[in-house]
Amino acid sequence: MDLNLVTENQLKESFKDFKAGNDQAFTVLYAGLHKALLANAYFILKDVQLAEDAVQEVFAAVWSKRDKLTIETNIKGYFFIAIKNECLNMKRKSKRTILRENMTSLIEAVCNYRVMDVLENKELRKMLIDAYKAVKLKKIAFDKFYLEGLSQKEIAAELGQEEVTVRKQISRVVKKMRDNLNGNL
Repeated sequence: MDLNLVTENQLKESFKDFKAGNDQAFTVLYAGLHKALLANAYFILKDVQLAEDAVQEVFAAVWSKRDKLTIETNIKGYFFIAIKNECLNMKRKSKRTILRENMTSLIEAVCNYRVMDVLENKELRKMLIDAYKAVKLKKIAFDKFYLEGLSQKEIAAELGQEEVTVRKQISRVVKKMRDNLNGNL
């Protein structure tokens, strides 16, 4: 089923039927929107597999929230905004994952040095530890994120803070450490 062939009224009717428990109506929604959402996701992510994952996530979210979800106006518009937001979230998570992996690798490299590299790694380890100690900011979130491997959401829940606050605390410590390291090089 092509998006151009499915009218907004048909989508609204299918959505209403889907909310009423008709699983076949979900298939109509999926078939009517999948290709266009996939194209939109690919335009944002530039990766077919990630775009497909984003589309699946959006449809899975709609499926799981169908009892609570209300779409009063434009079904197509709702799905296009949902896919855009999912893609942006995926990009954001990807950047955080890369940053976390880089920092984790650096910390592991410093902590797990080989005997042949003792002098060089001791210097690097000392520089990292000095840079960490020189940071006069709250480092609890940083420790939990990089050393304990907790997600920002888990840290926020544990500390009773907003996720945004945790993210800012971590980035401030990383920035200060980077500045301290750059000052020592």
